[in-house]
Amino acid sequence: MSKSRKKILLIDHEPRLTGTVRRALENSDRFAIHEEHDTAFALQVARWFHPDLIVVDQAAAGQDGETLAQQLQSDGDLRDTPLLCLSNFISERDLLFAGTMAGYAFLAAPVGIEHLLRGIEQLIFGK
Repeated sequence: MSKSRKKILLIDHEPRLTGTVRRALENSDRFAIHEEHDTAFALQVARWFHPDLIVVDQAAAGQDGETLAQQLQSDGDLRDTPLLCLSNFISERDLLFAGTMAGYAFLAAPVGIEHLLRGIEQLIFGK
């Protein structure tokens, strides 16, 4: 793995979704991806992986996703790591691209892969 690659942790119970996102991100050759499909292990995996960005599908994880987001943001080693939450609790009309609620970056789910990639690049590279 190239040292210039940014590390992204994808947390979602659905391997098909994270696999699609992983392939799209890895095709750019700018990212190294790790997937976690069990929110019970996600905090430990984040501590081990030291990601540059964490993407959590709160729409799928429900209350566990909200609790996990709070744990990630309060963890001493991870609190400065950008957190992108996907949520179906807000509409795409409310957040046309990316927005912030309770200190987290959000995208309305379901989100198209192009919008997700743009949101990730914006959080990591500021573009």
